[in-house]
Amino acid sequence: MENELNHIKNIIKENYDLGEVVKVERVSGGYVNISYVIEASSGKYFLRRYRDTARRSEVEFEHELIKHLINSGFNKTPQLYKTKAGKTYVAKFERKNAYKKLVFYAMFEFAKGEDKYTWYYPYCNPLELREAAKTLAEYHIYVKDFKPKAKKKTVPLDKLILNLRKEFENLSRKADATRFCELFLANKEELEDKCVEVYKELKTIDYANLPKMVIFGDFHLGNLKFKDNKVTAMYDFDWVKWDARAYDVAYAIYYTCGIWGKKGENTIDVSKALEFFKAYQEAFIEAKKENEALNKREIEALPVLMKAVNIFLIHWDISDFYSGVKNVEEYLKFLIHDLDLMRWLENNKIEFKV
Repeated sequence: MENELNHIKNIIKENYDLGEVVKVERVSGGYVNISYVIEASSGKYFLRRYRDTARRSEVEFEHELIKHLINSGFNKTPQLYKTKAGKTYVAKFERKNAYKKLVFYAMFEFAKGEDKYTWYYPYCNPLELREAAKTLAEYHIYVKDFKPKAKKKTVPLDKLILNLRKEFENLSRKADATRFCELFLANKEELEDKCVEVYKELKTIDYANLPKMVIFGDFHLGNLKFKDNKVTAMYDFDWVKWDARAYDVAYAIYYTCGIWGKKGENTIDVSKALEFFKAYQEAFIEAKKENEALNKREIEALPVLMKAVNIFLIHWDISDFYSGVKNVEEYLKFLIHDLDLMRWLENNKIEFKV
């Protein structure tokens, strides 16, 4: 760990004018990127090391979006700091095992507010829930006219979900004797069938013609900071992509309104889901943009889109588990939760009102 932190200090000294670096602390809890809190003589900052698979074009796309949001008046986005060379990121070859890999770093303003929640056990209070929904709506308002120069390849959601069928088959070859693997293998055929089923449902709701924009792609309470029941910051834009706006809302509801418990006890809190949806829609009225709220087709599509979110996240549970050495019990908890929700969504349809 000491060598890692010294490495980070050197990256900062070589690339940024922050003054003396007093302290570097690795942030625990991240599952995709690695983050550090930086204390320097000039202030406090947040440094992100992007996942090893991140591409330059993806980083540039994200940074272009952040610039657009800030310039448009969305004041919940932490500012990016430029390097001595005038770039918004550092690209550096680093050795991993026997190979060298180009990895990316970016320095952000240290966002104000409190990190109160993660993406699991999201038990915020009613005021915070409404503020979270309002923040997502505000993001959608400000991002609507974003025309990026950088390119980010994305697979359409319907095709992505269908492709997961083969992915589950491929992942099953990595299974061993852990309880996690046993649960995955016991449900593999059902998951493969579910991919086809959800794909057909996406065709039924005419997913391809739902309104599209650059969605946040990973909206949950762990990517927000709060103070006095208000959202003070929204961050982690590395999952942004071109997709249906309603999918972003379905994703947010799935994550912010989930009930976590033992096997068979994991559900969606319907009252919270309806409250989140209501607050999201009302945010457009407050902004005097009621004509830009979710339309009838988008609203009717939400239950199917939540099923798509579910199968996508089950795939994440499994693929991330096999990506390296993981805590079996932790990931078992994630998989149990999402498998329970797969069956809950199959048997329960939330009636979002137009």
